[in-house]
Amino acid sequence: MGRAIAVTRTEHVASDLRIQASRCRDGAQVRRLLALALILEGHTRTEAAKRSGMERQTLRDWVHRHNATGVAGLKSGHGPGGECQGCCRTHLVTNPAYPPTSCAVSRR
Repeated sequence: MGRAIAVTRTEHVASDLRIQASRCRDGAQVRRLLALALILEGHTRTEAAKRSGMERQTLRDWVHRHNATGVAGLKSGHGPGGECQGCCRTHLVTNPAYPPTSCAVSRR
């Protein structure tokens, strides 16, 4: 079995993380906050991961990210690629028979 992981940031206790989770609108961040709260309460990594709906290794990665960047590091990021700057809509209006090929939307 793996070594226990330690939450090295001490500015929040488990109850603080639970309060932040109740105010958060990002479901994935809520799960991460609650998993960290379980670890701070003394639960094993396996149990905390299982109760939070993630793998043990994934939880380990999130703990390391939290240790490095704090609660802000637990937010969900966005995937690669940029937002369309309106070129697709303009192209579709001016050339409806030819779909756009040079935009991020066309690569999805």
